[in-house]
Amino acid sequence: MMAKIQSDKIPGPSLLAVAATFSPFAVLLSVALLFAEAETRIVLHRAMYTVWLSSIFATAAYVLYILNWDVKPRYGRVYQYWRLLWTFAALGYLVHFYYTFIVLYRMNVHAVFDQQTRTIALSNFIFTGWWVLDVALAWLTSAAPSWRRLQGICFQGFSFVVFIVAFVFLRPGVPQVLGAGMILSVLIALLFRVFRLPVAIIHPVP
Repeated sequence: MMAKIQSDKIPGPSLLAVAATFSPFAVLLSVALLFAEAETRIVLHRAMYTVWLSSIFATAAYVLYILNWDVKPRYGRVYQYWRLLWTFAALGYLVHFYYTFIVLYRMNVHAVFDQQTRTIALSNFIFTGWWVLDVALAWLTSAAPSWRRLQGICFQGFSFVVFIVAFVFLRPGVPQVLGAGMILSVLIALLFRVFRLPVAIIHPVP
């Protein structure tokens, strides 16, 4: 019984994993907020730069999610890095959400639906709420039941589609480059999994 309880416990991330993911996030977030100071519309550019930051960390998280697909995802070292990257990607997006919904739209839901159209606005709100839930489940659930795994798979797919539609089809320039990079990274990761190519970073937690 004791062995069962111990096996269900999720190991916490190592200090190295936290430093390797938080440090670039903190630097890039600071850069995103400071660079916006050079623009005329500071709040708008802070919203833009922070969602770009979020997409970069989300891209890395998608890759690790795919590479770690069938390697004891709740116990492997790669899972710990994925969870941290996914969390920081969500934090970056929440900063973006703060500057858009709270600062720019002043929490006026009707204004959001009027300007963004019903479909896009609704998908954005669902995307935001679901991402918060997904991150909370990743940190708080002590086991990986089938419903949790299904939920995670569904949101990984949904969030990927949202990013690609928003970056590749709706926002020209830098977002298109980031979206193309996200697609390419995911495709390469899928090739590694489909052809079972060896990945050196995948090891169980000792």
